[in-house]
Amino acid sequence: MLAQGLKGAQLALKRKWQQTSQLVLLCVIGMLFHSSAIAKDVVFSDDLDEFILHNSPALISQIKHQSGVGFNSLKKQLEKRGCEANLLTDTALLEQKDNYGFFLYLKAKINQCSKQNEVSDKREFRATLEGKSPYLLVADVNLDAPMSYFGHSLLLFLDEEDFYFSPVLSVLAPLESKQLFSQTLKGGFSSIKAEINLTPLHQVISFYNNYESRSLRFIKLPEDKFDSEKLINYFDQALNDPLRYNFFVKNCATYLYEALDQACDCLDENRSIISPALMEAQVYQQAPETQVFELKSLLARFHQAYEPLNSFEQRTVRQMILDQGFQYQGIHQDLGDVAVLGTRLSFETYKTPYPSYFGLLDTYGNSTGLLDGLPETQLPNDQMRDKLNLSSFGVSTNKDENSARFALLDYRSFYQRQESINSASLAAGVVELSGIEDTSRVESVTLLEITSLKPLNAITKKASWRFGTGAQRDQDNQLNAYFNYGIGGSMSALGAKFYLLPSIEISNLTNLPVYSGFETNMGFVSLAYENKDLLDHELSFYKRLNSAFAFEYQAVKQEREETSHTASVFYYF
Repeated sequence: MLAQGLKGAQLALKRKWQQTSQLVLLCVIGMLFHSSAIAKDVVFSDDLDEFILHNSPALISQIKHQSGVGFNSLKKQLEKRGCEANLLTDTALLEQKDNYGFFLYLKAKINQCSKQNEVSDKREFRATLEGKSPYLLVADVNLDAPMSYFGHSLLLFLDEEDFYFSPVLSVLAPLESKQLFSQTLKGGFSSIKAEINLTPLHQVISFYNNYESRSLRFIKLPEDKFDSEKLINYFDQALNDPLRYNFFVKNCATYLYEALDQACDCLDENRSIISPALMEAQVYQQAPETQVFELKSLLARFHQAYEPLNSFEQRTVRQMILDQGFQYQGIHQDLGDVAVLGTRLSFETYKTPYPSYFGLLDTYGNSTGLLDGLPETQLPNDQMRDKLNLSSFGVSTNKDENSARFALLDYRSFYQRQESINSASLAAGVVELSGIEDTSRVESVTLLEITSLKPLNAITKKASWRFGTGAQRDQDNQLNAYFNYGIGGSMSALGAKFYLLPSIEISNLTNLPVYSGFETNMGFVSLAYENKDLLDHELSFYKRLNSAFAFEYQAVKQEREETSHTASVFYYF
């Protein structure tokens, strides 16, 4: 029976993730949650079965202790279905031999009382949102989707008594796989159909925190500044209008921005392109005393638990996850909790399930899968704004020349004071001008440059890569178009990220260089080093003063040339 239960759970979870990966298509990233929304008739579904199935180990732990945010949400859902609260004290429920058995037993009990009371889990649009606290919800960077460097924004209507089933609103472009290419072109150069979607918060957390390992920021919209009734009215009215979607000027963030402006009449209306980062910055500007809290990604939680372990403990955790024959019974709960995070990361984020997955969950549970209490809030600080200023202007000087650099988009985690496990950068529309003996000229133009460093860890071996295209000067001072692409690996050690990227560069000549280097945040200053074929070297010291200003010192040594020293100051806006 136990084997059948494990097999059934595995098949059920795999089907769930297959459904999620097919249905989830959110904004520009190209992912969409399971949606119950169609234009003019948005109905909210709790998807309680999915919540119980996906969170069974954590629910078992919280039911045993009769406390926790997940436990409270489950109790609230039972009340809505007319079920007695003592259902969660049923001895037979906790005596189930595995997580899937727990799910089947609880589901049968809930279906029985729901049928008796004829209660539906679907609620109408306005009734779903009213009486709840509105939050701007921002998903952080997903390294597999470069456009996500801008973040992704949604609206949460929070019910503190029923946290995980609070409705989350977003405006989507439901792309169909058979017409994906044509719809993408229309979405970029014209417009395509859009729709309003309502999703329970537990699905949003499951997708962003776990499936994509992205942190989630929750920013409260104070009632004295943002009228929640006007906020709801905006989308209620939008249900009666045909909604159109353009990836640049009428996207998921645009609709939310217009709704927020209607709710407060305080945002900058002279904006043709809206990004989640811009919207977050505007909310902080209008409500500097608002409350913010964050849910760390699954990757961040595993890293936070795994890195402090000594070498023996780390090896034990790896064996518990990777070695199917390893006898982990008897291993301390603390290491078991880390192993559970690791096997979840492998399965849920990297889609590589190890045979140990269900055994670890059944043995150690998943106490960190659901919150014990509501997260602590804090006031927005200046460090939070580092990632919100996406454009920059810089001036540099050395003994030979002065230069200036303007970047329309200039996102790089190395430039930010908050530490990150991975490293990402996105630059676009960058022009560098130099002045030599009173003669100015264009030194380089970057159309697009993306870097994604994903250090290897105990769970996965994801490639790191870099891509760039634009124009730069060659050894003969001629401005030539270029294209480069590199792919390789990176690793974390001693607080630094080391990388090796074999590359191809195509310009007036084609080269196959190898780039290697490292970057690290030492607290008071950030340090980066890179070399090309061990011949050309670049060393940078970077100091972020605040969200608006930074200093940089750079030393460059190229083959058969003297070392140049450059000092720069940057303004971010």
